Amino acid sequence: MERSLQPTGALKASEEIGRYRLIEAIGRGGMATVFAAEHAALRRSVAVKVLHSHLTFDQGMARRIVREARTIAALRHPGIVEVFDVGITVDGRTYLVMELLKGESLADRLAQGALTEERAVVFARQLASALEAAHAAGVIHRDLKPENVFIVPDTDVPGGERVKLLDFGIAKGGDESPEKTKSGVVLGTPSYMAPEQIERGGRGIDARVDVYALGVILYRMVTGALPFGGANTAEIFAEHAHIEPAPAASVAPVSKELSRIITWCLAKRPEKRCSSMRELGAALDAHLTSLLAHAIFEEEDETTQVEVVRAAPAPKLDTVTTLRTPKVEPAPRWLIAILIVCIAVVGLSIVMLVRSRARREVATTSPPPASPVVASAPVVASAPFVPSEAPQARSRGTEVSMPPIVVTPIANAPARPRPRVRTKAAVVPPPPPPPPKEKTFATVEPPTLY
Repeated sequence: MERSLQPTGALKASEEIGRYRLIEAIGRGGMATVFAAEHAALRRSVAVKVLHSHLTFDQGMARRIVREARTIAALRHPGIVEVFDVGITVDGRTYLVMELLKGESLADRLAQGALTEERAVVFARQLASALEAAHAAGVIHRDLKPENVFIVPDTDVPGGERVKLLDFGIAKGGDESPEKTKSGVVLGTPSYMAPEQIERGGRGIDARVDVYALGVILYRMVTGALPFGGANTAEIFAEHAHIEPAPAASVAPVSKELSRIITWCLAKRPEKRCSSMRELGAALDAHLTSLLAHAIFEEEDETTQVEVVRAAPAPKLDTVTTLRTPKVEPAPRWLIAILIVCIAVVGLSIVMLVRSRARREVATTSPPPASPVVASAPVVASAPFVPSEAPQARSRGTEVSMPPIVVTPIANAPARPRPRVRTKAAVVPPPPPPPPKEKTFATVEPPTLY
């Protein structure tokens, strides 16, 4: 729709239509003008779509407005504009009441240039979800274009913006017969019409015409241009039917995967095209996931680098660091010295312990030294007790001489045994005894006295 246009016909701002007071015209289409309005009793802001005055007595257009209201009311989806009421003015014009959207159309956004690939994929995915709900209800939009897509702020969706689908005026239901305009032109916008829609009009088409139109919108969002740029309607129709569009990746910096998805949607033959919005949504989800993952990896690579922001004369510098690469402060010197001393003390203690243990083992395993044999000096026995006859014998003049008694110890007497000491080492046999020596007698035993 064209924006910022004046009301058409007898309707003006501040005029009431039914229970709604018109405020200003916010857009105009081929068959109706859209006003910003307010409910007289509830003070609720709404948008009122009123049929043009020259179509007041066109029963077909009136039925189309009513059918659009019923179609949208049956579709409950956050990506489809909500309808509140439908009625007829005093002068016989049919009007439609729906929610008032705050934002801008996709056409206005594209007038500023192409969108980023991520933003375009998000918008296309939201449109695919809304159209999937419409197709499930048996409704084919047939007039997808940027002018019928509105962008509103929404913090609950990725990117903070949501697209809403408008204008189901020429939507095709399951039981609808083919329709054409008075001039014989098939309903739709030439730049976004599928080849089978151009050739057969409303006969024998299915939901794949919306897939084709969404492919054209996605092509324009990422490249900023239409895939077919004929000078007139006939040339555009011919290009849609016979000429393959240039891949999006060859026109703008678009990924090969998204370019492949767009080419898949723009296939000339419906059987070669993406079969449903569910299938297209799955492909867009997979591509959006890869885009987000790639963006996260690039952001992490950038943030892991330590960048010096400014260098002041002061010794302290301001640097930007991240949690992934924390700055590691060196250990203080006193701590390093203490660690070195502790290690040295432990090592010295281990060495001393090993040496003391080795000494004890050597002492316990060596044989005891042989005790030396000490030869004692000869012992002279004192003279034995002489009985009382001795004086008599001495008095008789006889003298008895008694040699001294000498006691000599035996040289080879066995030594006193020592107690055996048990050690952990192997038992060493005792050394062999010295060879025996000949017995010697230094003196003769004294005679026995009777």
